[in-house]
Parts: sequence; C-alpha cells; structure tokens
Amino acid sequence: GACAPGGGGGSDRIIDNRLVSCTMSQVGVGMAEIEKRLSGVREDFTQALQRVGETENEKFDLIFAILVELQSRQAQLEESVRTLSQHLGFAVASGCGGCGGCG
Repeated sequence: GACAPGGGGGSDRIIDNRLVSCTMSQVGVGMAEIEKRLSGVREDFTQALQRVGETENEKFDLIFAILVELQSRQAQLEESVRTLSQHLGFAVASGCGGCGGCG
C-alpha cells in the first residue's frame, strides 16, 4: 500500500521517513474521526440541554399560571368574606340575627 516500505535498494532513512509520514497520516485520519464524533456528541448534548431547558420553562410557566390563578381566587374569596361579613354585621345590628328572615 501507500505506507509500505518501497523495497529494493532504498536507504533506511527513506523507509523510516515513509513510515513516519504514513503513521502521521493515519493519526490525522484518526483525529479527524474523533473530532467528527465529538462534534456529533456536542450537537446531541446541546439539543438535549435545549429540550431540558424547554421542559423546565414549561413547568415554570405552569407553576406561575397556577400561582396567579390562586392569587386571583384568594382575592375573590377575601372580597366575598368581606361582603358577607358586612352583610351579616348589618343583619345582626338590625336585629335579624341571621335567621334568614331578612331580605
């Protein structure tokens, strides 16, 4: 092959240089393959992080929406209690005593 020593009368130095050149070429091919694989792993990792981030954002948005809804319902409940307290306070003060006969 391209890396085999070229027999027949060549000096040892030429053969050694060819072997070194061939080995370096093979290392270069190996490094290119490793870099290609690393690039693929990096891309997969980036996509996985994006998916996790999107999922976490969706969870946060849901929790925030629930908290906003709870806050709104609490405000409505407080207003209902305040209105009821005012009405019952008025009924008690007028002598109805909350018996249901007022109206």
